[in-house]
Amino acid sequence: MRASSLAIGYLRSSENSLVISDGGQVNTSLGHLGYANGANNNSATITGEGSVWDISWQLDVGYFGDNNQLLIENKGRVESDYGYIGNSDYSEGNSVIVSGEGSVWQNNENLFVGMQGSDNTLLIEDGGYVFSARAEIGSESMATGNSVIINGTGSLWNVDNDLLIGSYGSGNSLSVFDGASIAASSLKMGSELSSSNNLMIVSGEGSNVDLDELMVGVFGAGNVVQVMNGGRVDSHNVLVGEESGSSGNRILVSGSGSTLMINEVLPPFSVGGPVVTSASGYLYVGLEGHDNSLEVLDGAVVEDLYGVVGGMASASNNTVTVSGAGSEWRNSNGLYLGGWKLPATSPEYSWLSGGTGNSLIVQDGGQVFVGDVNTNNLPMIGTTGAIIVGDISGNAELVAANESRLRVGDFYIGLSSNESGSVSLDSGSTMLIENSLIVGGAGSGNSMRILGGAQLEASHIMLGATLGANSNELLVSGSGTLMHTEYGQFLAQQGAGHQFKVSEGARVSAQYAYLVS
Repeated sequence: MRASSLAIGYLRSSENSLVISDGGQVNTSLGHLGYANGANNNSATITGEGSVWDISWQLDVGYFGDNNQLLIENKGRVESDYGYIGNSDYSEGNSVIVSGEGSVWQNNENLFVGMQGSDNTLLIEDGGYVFSARAEIGSESMATGNSVIINGTGSLWNVDNDLLIGSYGSGNSLSVFDGASIAASSLKMGSELSSSNNLMIVSGEGSNVDLDELMVGVFGAGNVVQVMNGGRVDSHNVLVGEESGSSGNRILVSGSGSTLMINEVLPPFSVGGPVVTSASGYLYVGLEGHDNSLEVLDGAVVEDLYGVVGGMASASNNTVTVSGAGSEWRNSNGLYLGGWKLPATSPEYSWLSGGTGNSLIVQDGGQVFVGDVNTNNLPMIGTTGAIIVGDISGNAELVAANESRLRVGDFYIGLSSNESGSVSLDSGSTMLIENSLIVGGAGSGNSMRILGGAQLEASHIMLGATLGANSNELLVSGSGTLMHTEYGQFLAQQGAGHQFKVSEGARVSAQYAYLVS
């Protein structure tokens, strides 16, 4: 069958159906299920190997109508340039189901799930396959509650370029369950100010989302990614709260086997190129946005090259929490709280100022590593290998409590002048610093508190590293609390007004120590 246009359900015509089966083929330039208002509950089924609906231009499932459905099953195939599920703001509850191994919906250009409509659905299950060059879920501001669900081993949605969850729309979702997969160039959630409270869930062993870049809250607020129950997300770059207006965005990675992996370096820099505002291999929790968060819970793992909490001057009150036995945040090159440093390959290789009030909380057996802990390669600061609390921003905070563990190459609190940070190690937690702990690199008013049976070990400890570093504090307090220096302590090395206190049964040991007035 050949036709220029085929509409199943036209002008208030409802409950009509098209079935293509047993190798049948239909060729059209346009295809519509539910063309006009009132054209509801119409259906098309493409079933059986060799059965094809070939649409040379555009397929609409719910152009204006409601509750229309396209079913592709048993190795059936639909091909189109553009696909729309819920094209207008009048179209609701329309759906496409691609079910079974060998069942395919091929979109050579864009696929929209909720262009303007609401509560429309794409379901890919049991080995079904959907391809699109680009895709949006909830395109316009009135497009809410649209969803894509990918379920079952072998089920795949392949997006060649950008995938947007909430371009302008809010409350849209993408779910990847039980061994299903997504592959896309970039995935953006909350692309515009109007786009909020969108959700992506990756759940179940073998469930995987593979990206070049993940942006959770470009301008929008309250967008959430949940990786759970053994699910996995791989990306070259992750930003939570990218622009200054983005707030309350969140990534939650929870449960044993659940993983967020940012582990590949791409060469994004060129001499004489534009100023770089983000770099591959980085995890940013608040690049410019505020009150964004990452949570690593209950045995989950997050791994990256560099972690940044509060990257630019507007990025304030962003938080990372690592909590629960077996929960790990691994940063192979560096971790910055407030400000960050571009990699040495960048022509703009320099420190960038961060916002205030950014924090890292490690508790209840959670662990944070900086450096290649698998090979004991923990490089020095200058390029890599350090936690820096308060580098170019003020009031950054790190709290480690309740049997948590940190291991790092170098540890700086208040790296830059007139900047401050505070660190608390408490309740049986441990910190191993392979090289130096510096409280007050060039900044003043920084503090390191080791309390409640916690233990800290470092090769060297400095309290005030430069003449401008004043009024920094090192407190070791409580029965069972231990601070040990393998080589030496340089207490109050530079600056003035520093305080070093040991109290309430705490112990301090060193091979040698200097107290400089």
